[in-house]
Amino acid sequence: MRFGRIWDWYKKQTGKDYSAAEDPGVQSVTQIYNYYKKFGHKTEVMGASFRNIGEIIELAGCDLLTISPALLSELQSTSQQLQRKFEPEQAKTKVIEKISIDKETFDKMHKSDRMASEKLEEGIQGFTKALVALEKLLAKRLAQLEGATVLNHAAEEMFRVYDLDGDGFITREEWMGLYAVMLSGESAVGEFPVQAILLQRGWAGLDDKILILGGIPTKQPQGTNFLKIHTIEA
Repeated sequence: MRFGRIWDWYKKQTGKDYSAAEDPGVQSVTQIYNYYKKFGHKTEVMGASFRNIGEIIELAGCDLLTISPALLSELQSTSQQLQRKFEPEQAKTKVIEKISIDKETFDKMHKSDRMASEKLEEGIQGFTKALVALEKLLAKRLAQLEGATVLNHAAEEMFRVYDLDGDGFITREEWMGLYAVMLSGESAVGEFPVQAILLQRGWAGLDDKILILGGIPTKQPQGTNFLKIHTIEA
């Protein structure tokens, strides 16, 4: 239970500086702990989001506590005796009315507690916002991974084009047997305009493989680059 948020809410509403013992968050955890232990619920109560070591001291004996390194260091330097405040057996002796909960009762109790209503809504909105942000990050990363896979396949295909004898190595003779041709202008974009120009000039023949590198749209910064292996067809 992040009862530090409860303290924040009451502090904002009242402007009051609460002592550790009268801290609304401490009182809330105490009430929950005693109720669960009184009626034998197996749920473990955990306090979190502490604002000072006084709150921690008041919850000594609670099932679980999450404490920041800074507050742990402050506790370590404290020499006062620590008295256990929460005891399961003591909780069982307390006079507490058992609540019969159904949806209607829960909704009524929740609505009557302004702090609980506002903090729950705030928490859900916060987690929803974080989830949306995470989905965007994952989508971006997936696109990067998929793009890397496409480029990797293109590089492998390009290697196979250069490796004419298929021995896994590109020799000087194989490399020097390739022609590099630069074409510019809108008419040169795409595999078929390029193919037509190469055939017309006698630089390639049917069934030859060509490697096309280009940018779309041309003459515009930050355009989309592409790499493609194309087999010349009739």
